[in-house]
This record gives sequence, C-alpha cells and structure tokens, in this order.
Amino acid sequence: MNKTDLRYVNAESRIKTAFYQLLRKQKFSEIKTKEIIEAAEINKSTFYSHYLDKYDLLDQLEDRFIDGLYNITSNLPDDILTRSNSTEMSNYYLALAGYFYSCRDELVLLLNEDTYSNITLKIASHIESIWESKGFPFTGNTMNAYYVSAFSHMISGILIKWVRANCSEPIEDFAAIMQKLGDNIRKTLL
Repeated sequence: MNKTDLRYVNAESRIKTAFYQLLRKQKFSEIKTKEIIEAAEINKSTFYSHYLDKYDLLDQLEDRFIDGLYNITSNLPDDILTRSNSTEMSNYYLALAGYFYSCRDELVLLLNEDTYSNITLKIASHIESIWESKGFPFTGNTMNAYYVSAFSHMISGILIKWVRANCSEPIEDFAAIMQKLGDNIRKTLL
C-alpha cells in the first residue's frame, strides 16, 4: 500500500495513538500486539502491513524521534565545535531543548521503564555523531574520544531528566545549562 494513501496514513495514526495509550497504562513488555490491534480498531493484516511486530513499532517511533534530532543538526556549520562563543551553538542548544519540549509527551512514553535504555542510547549516539561529524579535532587522542562519549551520554541524560521532570526549567534556561556544560567540555578537549 502507498504510504501517502489516506487509508494507510489513517491506520498509521490509529496504531501510534493506540500504542501510546497502552504505554500510559502498562510497561512495554506487558503490551501484546493483539492489544495494539484491538485498541487501534484495525485488523491484523493492517498492523502487519505497517510493522513486523511491537518491537518494530517501538523502534520506528524511536527512529522518527532521532530523525527530528538530525533535522536540527543538519544545517550546523562543519566547524561549529571549534568556534568560541558561537551563536550557532547557542541556537543549536535552544533548538535541541525546544525539540525535546515539543516531543515531551511521546518521549516520556518512549522512556517506559523497560524501553528506557534503547532510546537513551540512540539519543547519546546521535549527539556523539554530531561531535564527530562537525569538525571536532580528535587528533588521534584516545582520551578525547572518551570525553566525547561521556559528554554525549551526559547531555542525553540531562535532556531525559528534564523531560521526565516535565521540563521544569524554561527552554531558554535549560538550553543555557546545556551550553555551559558543552562549552566546559569543549574547553577541556581543545
């Protein structure tokens, strides 16, 4: 079926809505594919024309979230990490916090206690790939690679903590916190 077909789009929306509703009530591991199908009010073949199983559904929802992160970073200058006091870097942290804020309801559900590590790792890997692709001068230094990994997981962790705390600080304040941490790490590595 054509993914732009209205019936396909409608079924996709129903599946996602049903899945998120179930995640509000129970752990991912407790959800059965049959429950998703029943809650979405679709037939079995419709579900399987979209997803292989509930794990594929979860994986695709996580990947869509990560795709949004890539959209934020795709226009960053290649040498952004070597610039000092970069306005682009401030805008990046602001866009990052804004994106997490806009997706907070879905993200909290994707951070279900038995799916937490998968999405967390995907976020950290994305941040690490940005540092690697945007001109950070590793110069063969193994220590820098460890710093970048630690930084990526730290930023991922505080973003997730912020979302789980219902985005308790305003977006601008939280972006400033991330930038300060990022600037301190960059200074250590440069």
